[in-house]
Amino acid sequence: LENIAMHALQGEFDDGTGSFLIKKPPDQPLAIQILHSQQYHEAKAKIMKPLRDFTQMVNQRTSILVSELEKEVHRRVQFGLVLALALLGLLSIGYTVILRLVLRPIHLLSTAVEQLQQGKFAEMQSIRGVRELNQLVTAFNQMASILHQREKEKETALTDLGDKAAALEKEKGRTEKLLVNVLPVAIADRLQKGEKVEAESFPEVTVLFADVVGFTKLAAELGPKSVANLLNELFEIFDDLSEKYKLEKIKTIGDCYMAVAGVPDRSPTHAQQMADFSLEALALLHQENQRMSRNLQIRIGMHSGTVAAGIIGRKKFAYDLWGDVVNVTSRLEGTAEPMKIHVSESVHARLEDSYLFEQRGEVELRNRGKLRTYYLIGKKVEKS
Repeated sequence: LENIAMHALQGEFDDGTGSFLIKKPPDQPLAIQILHSQQYHEAKAKIMKPLRDFTQMVNQRTSILVSELEKEVHRRVQFGLVLALALLGLLSIGYTVILRLVLRPIHLLSTAVEQLQQGKFAEMQSIRGVRELNQLVTAFNQMASILHQREKEKETALTDLGDKAAALEKEKGRTEKLLVNVLPVAIADRLQKGEKVEAESFPEVTVLFADVVGFTKLAAELGPKSVANLLNELFEIFDDLSEKYKLEKIKTIGDCYMAVAGVPDRSPTHAQQMADFSLEALALLHQENQRMSRNLQIRIGMHSGTVAAGIIGRKKFAYDLWGDVVNVTSRLEGTAEPMKIHVSESVHARLEDSYLFEQRGEVELRNRGKLRTYYLIGKKVEKS
């Protein structure tokens, strides 16, 4: 029917033998009529039915295969996920095991090493399961024990050294204190520095001698202990005044006290320093006599000039003075009246503008002949 319709459109018609040899004008209405006829549609439906059935069968089988394939893919995906989760679990378990057996002990060992560096000696416990790590822990504990023992020995040695150093420092302090008590500070410092201290000449100094009047009789009356206490009390007053007026105490011989101004520290006011010392010493002694209701008296001699000063001896050494000034001062003290300050003309010449004197006249001094001397009686009052 489709073939007849197509030939009709071309103007060719069946001659009864199945050949389209008859030529006529194209007949489109005929072609349309044929293609829309019931016969054509029934014939076409009959022809297409097997094809539709085949297509439907193919679609059904394809759907079944796709469904089965999806199920297989889903099953395999599920299996893969389960396998991945299982592997992840195994990895987690493995990590936990490694952490417990290896990493944690290593961390503990590292912490112990840090503590050891800080001086904290703590023994590590044994680690289960890993022999090599246990061997390492054992070696570490042995090392820590040795270091701890050495640290204790070091601390003991340092303590002993510190005690010895403290004792040495204490002894050094005692030695220095003793040295300063025996020698002038400047001389003691030079000796401690290892310097050689040679005798020096001092052209401008004032020397003083002071002793107790009637000491022999006093000693017999009071007894040795009481006399010693009395002298100690008196000389403590002199020592305080020596420090106040920057004098250098040279020595005491029995009841005699010897001091100098201008040695070893040179001073242009040496005579004034010694004069102030002497006047205040008499004033304080007078106050003590009144307080104690006694009549202890002293004599003082002063002389200015040139002396040599230095250390005498190697054992039980002492700092001493030499020169004519020392001898004259001793003679002045020996010829002084009780509770008076007997001074030479050289002292008078240095102090007459500022101090009050009483002329004594010429005095016979042993090995020196007659010398003009004075008594120092006070300071002049400055007029305002």
